Amino acid sequence: MEERELTLSDLLLMFKRRQKIFWFVFVLTLFATGAYLFIAKPQYEAVAKVRIQPATSVSNSSSSAISSLLGTGTSGGAQEEIEVMLSKTSLLPVIEKLDLVNRMMKKEDIEKALKRGLTIDQLKLSLYNYLVGKNLISINPIKNTNILEVKFSWTDPKLAADVVNAFIDHYAEVREQIIKDQTAVKRAYIEEQIPKLEKELQEAQMRLRAFKEQNKIYQLSAQSEVMVQRFFELAKRIEEERIALEELSSQLSFLSKQLEQYDAEIQRIGESVTFDPVVTQLKSKFVSLQIEMAGVSEKYPAGSAELRQRKAELEEVKKQLEQEIKNLLNSRLRKSLSPVYQQVISSYVQTQADLLVHQVQYEAYRKLYEQAQAELSKLPALEQELINLERDYRVKETIYTTLLQGKYQNLITEVSMAGTFSVVDRAVVPLSPSKPNKKLTLAIGGVLGLFLGVLFVFLLEALDKTVKLESEAEYLLGADRIIARVPISRDRRAVEKSLAIAAVRAGKTILVTSLEAGAGKSFVSQRLASLLAQKGRTLLFTDEEHSNPTYDVRKLLELMSNPALLTDLKDHYQHIVIDGPTVETPHIAELMDLSDTVYMVVRLEHTPREKLKLIPNLEKVHGFLLNGLTSKNSASVA
Repeated sequence: MEERELTLSDLLLMFKRRQKIFWFVFVLTLFATGAYLFIAKPQYEAVAKVRIQPATSVSNSSSSAISSLLGTGTSGGAQEEIEVMLSKTSLLPVIEKLDLVNRMMKKEDIEKALKRGLTIDQLKLSLYNYLVGKNLISINPIKNTNILEVKFSWTDPKLAADVVNAFIDHYAEVREQIIKDQTAVKRAYIEEQIPKLEKELQEAQMRLRAFKEQNKIYQLSAQSEVMVQRFFELAKRIEEERIALEELSSQLSFLSKQLEQYDAEIQRIGESVTFDPVVTQLKSKFVSLQIEMAGVSEKYPAGSAELRQRKAELEEVKKQLEQEIKNLLNSRLRKSLSPVYQQVISSYVQTQADLLVHQVQYEAYRKLYEQAQAELSKLPALEQELINLERDYRVKETIYTTLLQGKYQNLITEVSMAGTFSVVDRAVVPLSPSKPNKKLTLAIGGVLGLFLGVLFVFLLEALDKTVKLESEAEYLLGADRIIARVPISRDRRAVEKSLAIAAVRAGKTILVTSLEAGAGKSFVSQRLASLLAQKGRTLLFTDEEHSNPTYDVRKLLELMSNPALLTDLKDHYQHIVIDGPTVETPHIAELMDLSDTVYMVVRLEHTPREKLKLIPNLEKVHGFLLNGLTSKNSASVA
């Protein structure tokens, strides 16, 4: 049989029956909420706001390899900044500076930990994990801005403010140091190169001046000027690429040392990329296109379709080469969840790609230079010497000027990047606690109480396997087969009135039985006998000890031992009511056969639902007497 769907009326009756447990759970939840608010320590939240401005990259024209290397790159997103701010590097010094172990941990807890063999440093690390893991310190971006909110909650309002202010002050120092470390390699290299180039420039200038004075040559011919300009451009490019390679190699070595703690084979992985077959093929193609474009640029004017096509092909191969290098490195390098590692590995991959690209460009310019050198050898020796000296001087002068510009650009970059972190609002001592919010907590406790009350009501209903509602009994038994609906009442007349139809439909001999003990079978039998006695002489067979002036009473055991007695008694009584045993009792079938009418008593909130679905000898039952009706389980009882 399919389960019956509950109606709104059923639900209202259900809550009416279980209202005591509902209100008990509701009040208990409110009491627990109030107890929590009473014993909970107030938490004070200190808040500061800091501004993270994306770093500005400073570089010259893209044609200059040196200038492009002087840029600082792009800064990470807000989430990466937050991860670095919450790292041990940023927080542990604050814990040590403010002595938070002693200020935030109980003295007895510290003593127990030290007795177990823990050190103060381990306690600091444990406190760090607690602060971050429990979100006592949190950093959240303000939507559509570059501003971050730094929050810290604790029971001491002054300590909360001190922690936030010390934290943002220390992080400003950490961030400045990170920026200095990033630019230190470039600055050191540039400052090392400038004195060398200055000396070489002076020497080149003196050699050129001496050669001109000695040979009485003060101006180059038109053909020589073209040749010098060509040599100048190529030599400048070669020198730029050489300097770029040295600077990138130095930077790559610095990054490799940082990564060795995460991946011991970082050096071997970087070197293996150079000999990858795909990378080798792309390098060769790049060199060929560079040489080819140099030849096209001599034949066609700048901006021509042929030159634009060669440039586009060259840029495409360059992009492919960079992407292939990055893919190879990312696939071979070990993954880590550390935000610091991710930041360094990103710089390493980009630097490695830049290094190989500049190696290819250096090789291409060297080959073009060798071709130009071959053409130069066809000129007279005197003119060759002049062109070489003029070229050497112009190249060194250009590179020296570029390095000087780079030195100041690097300083500007360092200052501009350091200024990307600023404090908008420092934390002040909070005057009122942020947690717990008493009104909100009580409201939540009330809602939770309602929810738990409803949950308990449904849970008890689900665990209760008896027939609980009148509508449920009608569904299981059939409304037309329920002959009487007996309420729980002290009013005798109300009970007998509910049995009136059962009395009218009954034959001479009436058997009243039930599925289980305690269903109220004897009570119903007595009320039915009392009602029938008003119409004629009535006999009641029952095991209960009682007397009634309106009808006769005899022991049920007497009838059970001699069923034939029933036939003799029919002539002396108009009605005989049998308060019979339950249907599971042996020989009940014989009593059913001897009776003219068989009624079965079903009691709400008592009779098991499963038994009701499997009633034995159902065909012999003439009707059901529904007992135990109240206003909580029946819509018909007021």
